[in-house]
Amino acid sequence: MLLAWLSRRLAPKRICDHCRHFHHFQALADGGVGRFHTVEVCRNPASPFHNLPVPPARTCDFFEQVQEPANR
Repeated sequence: MLLAWLSRRLAPKRICDHCRHFHHFQALADGGVGRFHTVEVCRNPASPFHNLPVPPARTCDFFEQVQEPANR
């Protein structure tokens, strides 16, 4: 039982942060405010979330593992 738990815990997670098509950037809201807003967008053309914000579940069926997680 412990071995099964450890294998699930250490397995690569299928979340958007580790997807090859995950894009993270900062943008100004309206140009008049000096605050940056963080925007996370899916760039996978096959995904229903293409060019849209990352879904709240942070995963989809079109996940593709990246070799190294994105630096932030």
